[in-house]
Amino acid sequence: MHETIPVDVLVIGGGVAGAVAAARASALGSKVVVLAPAGGASALSSGAIDVADSLAAEPWANAMQDIARENPWHPYARVGEAGRVHMRAALSLLQDVAKGVSLCMREDGHNHLLATQFGTVKRCAMVQKSALLDLGELWSDAVVGVVGVSGLLGFSAKSVAQMLRFSLAPGEEAPFHVMPLEVDFAPSPGSLWRSPLEASAALDDPLVVQSFAKSLSEAITACGRSPTHLLLPAFLSRQNAMGVIGILEQETGCIVRELLATPHSVPGLRLASALQAGLKALGIETCSAKVESFELEAHKIVGVKAGGIFYIPKTVVLATGKYLGGGISNHTGQLREQVFGLPIWEKDRVVTEAFVGDLTAGGPAEAQPLFSAGLVYDEQLRPYNAYKELFALNLFAAGAVLGGFEPAKDATALGVSVLTGYLAGGYAKRSLQG
Repeated sequence: MHETIPVDVLVIGGGVAGAVAAARASALGSKVVVLAPAGGASALSSGAIDVADSLAAEPWANAMQDIARENPWHPYARVGEAGRVHMRAALSLLQDVAKGVSLCMREDGHNHLLATQFGTVKRCAMVQKSALLDLGELWSDAVVGVVGVSGLLGFSAKSVAQMLRFSLAPGEEAPFHVMPLEVDFAPSPGSLWRSPLEASAALDDPLVVQSFAKSLSEAITACGRSPTHLLLPAFLSRQNAMGVIGILEQETGCIVRELLATPHSVPGLRLASALQAGLKALGIETCSAKVESFELEAHKIVGVKAGGIFYIPKTVVLATGKYLGGGISNHTGQLREQVFGLPIWEKDRVVTEAFVGDLTAGGPAEAQPLFSAGLVYDEQLRPYNAYKELFALNLFAAGAVLGGFEPAKDATALGVSVLTGYLAGGYAKRSLQG
């Protein structure tokens, strides 16, 4: 006999979409349980939140409207204007949940202009304070030092600095000076860090931080030019990144920040940890078990078994992600949503039985149906079955499991997760009332 637990809202998935949905439903007075198996795309992300972008560098709210107008299948279009207006409230809720990483958002509604570890620039609506160096706000005589670390593989400060100059002003002189700066920091003489995560763990030790700060200061003295700002690879402490930055700034006299990370990233892991801590602080129960089975009666999900517990939910939010999160997989030879077996759509056609290779295009600039494939759903984020009928009246979906958008190409990845998570949490609560 399994333990039985009744719950108002059962959220399946503990990434950005699931955490925001849980926090929203809880704030509205629901009893919430989150099933959050380890892993997922949030932990693999840069740790920044990209809502929407445009070449005109307009406010992200305007860019959202443009995306919705140009792509009727995009979640921003599917939720309508009535849904899109909640984005700022959704971002604010994420800030509250993930307090541990201090996500920063501009008051004027514009994106931050950030440098990445590729040497490119990226616009994001919110970024962890440890990476908050808005290049668009730097003055002309600023000197930005890109710090290379001797013991860290796969990162060249010289290459990043050169690319950053080009990214800021292709064919023209950069608006401020950018230079590489090499510093000696390795596990031991002649050795290398196996990953940024290993270096990050080392920087949890105050003695290691002091040693690194001294090496950084000596490198600045040796280069003969004093930078005003330093951009480091994203490998600072997972536990206390801003504390490490404070010590480095005191030692060097520079403003110190991290470059926007690439997967697998330490800031992404920080974000995932902050979400877990935030849910715990809100009193929301979380469980790491995976769904084993479910029961569907009269077009409603009436039971979900996970970790030997049988949950009896009034409503369910599905926020399991796509391929990285494991929400969609083809390990059985078919693309299929993995919890409820829902069909996968690419726009208006079911592609569950399609060959994966047929869903990819030859050029990187072309539309990639594999990346935009996902669930099709109504304006309240309730998924359809293969006949375009609602699968369950009390099931709402959020995040990357939704179809209709290419997260990287659209620059809307975690923005979609934040907004649809917020809306799904609200819809779940509303369904309890009516």
